[in-house]
Order: sequence, then C-alpha cells, then structure tokens
Amino acid sequence: MKPSSYIKTAALLLTLVSVKAFGFGTPPIFTSEPSNQVVPLGGTAVMDGSATHPIYINWYFWYLNGKAYNWSTNNGVIGQPVVTITNVQDSDAGAYNVSVNNDVGTVNSTNGYLNCLLLGSPWLQTDMSIDYTVGGGYNDANGGYVIFGAGANFSGTADKIHYVYQTLTGDGSIVARITSDDGAETNGFAGVIMRETTAAKSRYVAVCRQTNGKLVSKVRTSTGGGTTTTMSTATLTMPDCWVKLTRTGSSFVSSYSSDGTAWTPFKTNAVTMASSATLGLVVTSGNVVNYASHNFGDADTAVFDNLTVVP
Repeated sequence: MKPSSYIKTAALLLTLVSVKAFGFGTPPIFTSEPSNQVVPLGGTAVMDGSATHPIYINWYFWYLNGKAYNWSTNNGVIGQPVVTITNVQDSDAGAYNVSVNNDVGTVNSTNGYLNCLLLGSPWLQTDMSIDYTVGGGYNDANGGYVIFGAGANFSGTADKIHYVYQTLTGDGSIVARITSDDGAETNGFAGVIMRETTAAKSRYVAVCRQTNGKLVSKVRTSTGGGTTTTMSTATLTMPDCWVKLTRTGSSFVSSYSSDGTAWTPFKTNAVTMASSATLGLVVTSGNVVNYASHNFGDADTAVFDNLTVVP
C-alpha cells in the first residue's frame, strides 16, 4: 500500500472515531426551546431556541404560524437562536418555532405560543389534541376577542381545537356573539362549549357555527366515546350570530339568536358530567397541522363579543 493510502485510511479512521466519540456526526441539540407567554400590548417577549453542537451550526430558521419569521444573518449564521419581540401587537400573536441545521441534519423545536392578554383572569387557553394543533387569542381594539385555531377536526373520539376557558361549578350558562369567522373548510367551527376537563377525549357539549353558516350542537357523552352532531335548520348571518349553552344538572340546552334577546332552543343533550367542569370558547379550522413541515393549514380566526358567563 502506498504511503498516501495509509494516510487516507488513517484520516478516515480518525474521522469515524471522532464522530463516535465526540458526537460530530449528530444533528444540533436544543438547550432551550420557545416557551408559552402572555404579555400585554406594547410589552416584550423573548423566544429562545438555542442549540449546541461540537463543531458548528449552519442556520436557525424561525417561523411564526408556519411562515418565515426574522430570517436575518448574524455573525455568519443565518437567523439567531434568540428572538426578542418588542412592542408586542396583535399581529405578533401565534406559535413560534425554530429549525436548526448543521451538515448532519435539521431539528425542529416545540412551539411557544405568544398571546396578548386575552380576557384576563380567570380565563385560560390551551391547544387540545392527540396530534398537532395551533391556536391562540387576544383582545382586539373594539372590545372583541379574537380566537384562532387550526386542527384536523372537531369530532370522533378526541378533539383538535383551541379552547379558551374557565372553571364552572354546578349549573350555569355561557353566551357569545360570533361577529366574524374567516374559516374556509366545511369542518371548521366556532362557538361556546362546556367540557368536563381540558383533555382531548373529555365529555362535552358545544353549540357552534359551522363555516357554512349552519348552527350545530355537538356532544360526547362518555370519555373517549364518539361525537354526535345535530344540525339546526337555522343559518345565521354574522355579525348577528348569537350562541348560548345552558347547564342544569345533567341537562345541556343549545340555543341560538339573531339579536341576543329572543332565543331558540334547538337541542337538549343529557350528559353525566362532573359538577366541577370548564366552559368557554372553541375554534378549529378542520385542517391538518404539521409542525415538521411548517404547514399550519389555513387557521380559522373567529371574533367574539358580548361574552357572558353565569354564574
């Protein structure tokens, strides 16, 4: 064997040993990932997607709701590990995630949700799913509540929705007017809901406006059971689309109105639900969401006002 061949073989062996011993042949590893944050309008949020690797990182690509965000060059690395959002506005709300790459591969962070102060205490919000969903919400300048959500569907044995909620003990009701909804999919919904828990397979009753304008009552009577949907004969035109859900013991009444005064009950469901439950606003688009490919689907954005909870 020629001396040059020995040199090449030794170099190859050294490379293989280095890869195995020092991890040079691995993709980046996250040391921090974006976190969920709720900030007031005009505030500051920091999303940290720092990653490490023994030799190098080629780039950080940030995404906001699946679209490229803040792709700038920083010290020879495209993008940056930490994104600071100052003077936060409604348009900044959403899901932030980052892809980090070296020559070995690309890793994608989990999502951190940035929301402007929504409704305030005691309201909370969550993305509910057995697979990928994305959603959020914030107050608008006109006193309304903007809720957006993308999820595969709102049916079957588990839900894929964005849920803005608070706790409810015993009997009560929730009323809201849906003033706009830009959803394009037939399986998109926006409305009010009562759930036993925030788990995806929870028992629930909901009254919603489907994106085709029809009012529907949806119910799951057992944890992990199927969903039953009842279509009303009414089609309400926004912004005069009012929905109401009332609980009395195990009886749940779904109603609608065009003025918030004269109500038409169209479905009563019997559900054995724990006394301590939750209620709130629900939005979903009917679209599949894939974080890995940054395909967030066509998120459904609905605007609610005249929100009333009793007690």
